[in-house]
Amino acid sequence: MKSSKYIGLSALFLGLVALYPEFKKISKTKNVESYSKKALMLSVIGSLLWLTFHVVEKQPINALAVVFYLVMDIYTISLFQKDS
Repeated sequence: MKSSKYIGLSALFLGLVALYPEFKKISKTKNVESYSKKALMLSVIGSLLWLTFHVVEKQPINALAVVFYLVMDIYTISLFQKDS
């Protein structure tokens, strides 16, 4: 495996670790008032682009990590829908 792939995997892993406490807080409190809907939608679009890139580049592990980001974003969006 190329060293650049290790860098990519490390970045994805650290990103997931960084987002986990926020995801856990949202899951527990169901409170999404502090989140911007626009920023969340941009995050979804960015994650979809990353997912497409990793699939095209045949990097299934990285693609799987991006799916976790999408799951967190979609869950947060669903909470916005419940608040409306």
